[in-house]
Order: sequence, then C-alpha cells, then structure tokens
Amino acid sequence: MDPKLIATQLRCPHGKDGAEVAKRMNQNNKSTNLVAISELAVVEGDSVLEIGPGNGAFVSAVLGDRPNVRYTGIDWSADMVATAKSINSKLVESGKASFVHGNSDHLPFADNTFTRALAVHMIYFWEPVENHLAEIMRVLRPNSEFCLCFGDK
Repeated sequence: MDPKLIATQLRCPHGKDGAEVAKRMNQNNKSTNLVAISELAVVEGDSVLEIGPGNGAFVSAVLGDRPNVRYTGIDWSADMVATAKSINSKLVESGKASFVHGNSDHLPFADNTFTRALAVHMIYFWEPVENHLAEIMRVLRPNSEFCLCFGDK
C-alpha cells in the first residue's frame, strides 16, 4: 500500500484494506490500548465512551467482568462500526456495548452522559483539537476521567 492510502486507511479504515489495517493496528497498538484501559480505571457502574475503537477489539478489556459497566464506541468509519457490532454481537445484544458512526467534534450524546472516556492514537486526526476536547468534556459528567493516549514524534 502506498503511504497516502495507508494514511487514509489509518484515519478512516474502510473496505478490504480497512479490515487489514484494523487488524494490524490492533496487533501494533495492543499494549498501548491495554495500558490506557488500565489507566482509565473503570469501576462498577461506569458508562464509558471510547473515541475511535476501530473494530472494537478491546471492548472486553474495557468492560472486564463488571456486570454494570456500559460501553459506547464512536468511530468515523462506518465499516469499523459494522465490524465492531459483529465482533461484539453478544455484548451489543445484552445492552452492555453499543457502537455509533460519528465524529468526536460533534458527539451525538447528551451533556453529562459518561463517567469515563478513552481515546488512543486519535488526537493526530483532530483539527482543531480544541473542538474535540470540548465535546468530550461536554458529554462527561463532572469529576469524570478521560484518558487520552498518543505517541510523540
């Protein structure tokens, strides 16, 4: 894949190439995602928003074995949302997880909806970053936690 196509797929995975890119991102970023999830410190009763979950490979790690945690993932890629729903179909059917197609600069949720939020390797795509951060803060309840994880150059 040429560099421009890779960049496009990293931003919004789609089609056959998108499925492969998502698989590679999961492999390459597994340890980063697991550390970020650990730092988020989800507890019983939390409502968690993940921005950019891709194919939803780490939803079970967010939920753990806590029966009263709810998860919502929002992703720019309609293909990734569909794949995440399929991979996590039992969690979706049980109401523990949901996936939404959308963008974090206009989150389709009411104010004060979530107790925790997570975004791993997403900040690179946020322009301007302030809009995305303001929206995330809007949907978080007061005294909530937000874990923003990214690599430096």
